[in-house]
Amino acid sequence: SMDAAYISLPELVSCFVAEADGEIVGFQGLMRSFDPDDPLPDGWATIGTFARVGATRGGIGAALFEKTRGAAREAGISVIDATIRADNTGGLAFYARQGFVDYGRLVGVPLKTGAPVDRIRKRFDLR
Repeated sequence: SMDAAYISLPELVSCFVAEADGEIVGFQGLMRSFDPDDPLPDGWATIGTFARVGATRGGIGAALFEKTRGAAREAGISVIDATIRADNTGGLAFYARQGFVDYGRLVGVPLKTGAPVDRIRKRFDLR
């Protein structure tokens, strides 16, 4: 569930939603590393952004990121990681527009279907 995966985590730094006309159209979560197979350095957190189909490009993600940046600073986070599927051109472009820069690549990470897809690692430095 979204709650188990993004909201009720002890590693959660922040979680913000965007509403339009009483409906949630976007969501952004920031959490400290908790994946033993992919640990992040101390002071880093990882971000996830989701927008309803058709609700992208309205400035929602940028508004959410403004809030997330503030929460990250308050929590003492120095670097935000965004690890994005290489085939997610919209997500890659969004994070680039926010000022994230590439710092690595995970090659051939299997999807639930087993199909391998690279993931691009981007970072945003807060200090």
